[in-house]
Amino acid sequence: MKNKIIKELILPIIIVALLLAGFSISYDFGFKAGFSKGFALSEKYEEVKNGEAKFECPDLIKGYVYREYDKYPNGVRIDRVPKFVDNPQVIKMNEAYDNKKILESLSGRAKSLNWRSDSFDVNGDDKKEVIILANIYNEYKIPHDIALVLGNGNIIFRIEGIDLKIEENDGNGFVLSEIVDWNTGEYKHTRYIYKDGGFLPIWTQKSCWANFE
Repeated sequence: MKNKIIKELILPIIIVALLLAGFSISYDFGFKAGFSKGFALSEKYEEVKNGEAKFECPDLIKGYVYREYDKYPNGVRIDRVPKFVDNPQVIKMNEAYDNKKILESLSGRAKSLNWRSDSFDVNGDDKKEVIILANIYNEYKIPHDIALVLGNGNIIFRIEGIDLKIEENDGNGFVLSEIVDWNTGEYKHTRYIYKDGGFLPIWTQKSCWANFE
């Protein structure tokens, strides 16, 4: 009888132990994965979402369990809720791509160039457009980027800014990321969709680096 009771108790104990171990492992993995991606939610998230708090950069968070990560500057980024663009306008371009002409337009500004490229569908035609980004370092050593989207050999989108990134988004437009302010770690993300032969900005999202108190 005693052995039977012990056997009946062992299985639930083992199950509980496995569940606790799984929770611990998944929590630790999720925590580390979140930090490796550089994203976190501010404890003021709900207040910011409801318009009850001002979202400032850099965003301050009480350190507690995250305190050990404070030694990694710019290690965690806080994203605000996206906001729809008021009265958005379609951006249309269709200019012949001329590398020589582009370089001439940068004359006097560009001290060095570092070109990189990618390709993915941005207008839903199942064909890959070419995305080109050029890093420019001017005489003051300030980084500046030019981003181009090429379709059928023509420039269909062009923008200049700091630390530009264009990311794929389900074959319909793209997400443009750029630095707004180096000093406060403020980033801006803009979602563009393909519409009427051009690109329409539909929402923007503000991001800030977190500082732990």
